[in-house]
Amino acid sequence: MKIQNKISLSMICIGIVIIIFTATFYKNISQRSNLNEKLLNLKNLSAGISQKLNNTLKADRTIALTISSAPIIKKALIESNIDFSALSEIERNRKIEQLNNKWMSLKNINNTFIQKYLNNNPAKYLKLQQKIFPEQYGEIFLTNKYGAMIASTGKLTTLAHGQKYWWQASFNNGKGKTFIDDRGFDDSVNGYVVGIVVPVMN
Repeated sequence: MKIQNKISLSMICIGIVIIIFTATFYKNISQRSNLNEKLLNLKNLSAGISQKLNNTLKADRTIALTISSAPIIKKALIESNIDFSALSEIERNRKIEQLNNKWMSLKNINNTFIQKYLNNNPAKYLKLQQKIFPEQYGEIFLTNKYGAMIASTGKLTTLAHGQKYWWQASFNNGKGKTFIDDRGFDDSVNGYVVGIVVPVMN
């Protein structure tokens, strides 16, 4: 009887171990299956969001290119480029530096020097675009091919932009290309900001 009891007990223990092993095995398979399903869903969701973001950026780029192709923008740009091209490189750099220093030193937005850039015809045109899509645009501004600002919808920190990475990327050694810049979270608008820099080609 004792041997039979020992054999029975051994068989029961082996059966329990097999059941535990089998249950654990199927549980792991089930968890992996659920994890794979979740990963696939996440991948599909990411692809959808990525496509939507891509379409939004393409649309925004198209709008920026449309705004920049207006005759009033091109005319102001040509005139400014001619004025600055007439100077030697040293004179031009000195002039941009002087304008930039004056711009940065003035805090009163109503100052005539500031208003010369905020109230000229291209600036009025850019402000009109800003009013059409008030939630879309923060700042819209135009610079010449030397990075000196020509017109703006508001008082920017600087007037000279030629040294900034996004300006240089869009200028692209005079060939021009669109540059999309993730500016990160902006406290002034309480949201994430993307800069779209487009070249104005003539």
